Amino acid sequence: MPHRFTVVTIIFSFFLLIFLVTHPTLGKHGEGIDNTPSVHPIHEKILELSLLMEYDRLLLAELRKPFPYSRDEAGAYLERIKELSLHADPVRLGPLINKVKHAASTYFDWLAEEYKTRDELVEAYIITGAHEFRKNFEDLRSAILLTVINRLDTILHIIERY
Repeated sequence: MPHRFTVVTIIFSFFLLIFLVTHPTLGKHGEGIDNTPSVHPIHEKILELSLLMEYDRLLLAELRKPFPYSRDEAGAYLERIKELSLHADPVRLGPLINKVKHAASTYFDWLAEEYKTRDELVEAYIITGAHEFRKNFEDLRSAILLTVINRLDTILHIIERY
């Protein structure tokens, strides 16, 4: 249910953003000193945020996909998330995606091994650090959602001010 609310909020905000960007009275602020039309500050800020929201949208689309089971597919998937994360919010998401990629390597190494008993499998899962992968990926997922929430919040505050 929380994911449905997030998706509905994002869709609503996206359409509101399109309306604000294309609305003729919001795009004009007057004339500058050299008699050229100046752009309304809200228009500039919304355009800037709309570019970042595109990366947010793509990140959410990637997160909806099931995590790949093969090392190669997982590497490509994480590389795509890294690329988008570094555009969307490099300060918050950059270090997290690097931790995920490092933990993924350990996780897939653990997965490739064969274990004689279930106890041996569980012990290796903890000792090798493979268990960090799941935690790090969930931390990244939460940070991506927080980034999107913060961006939506910023847009809503801009709209409230004007």
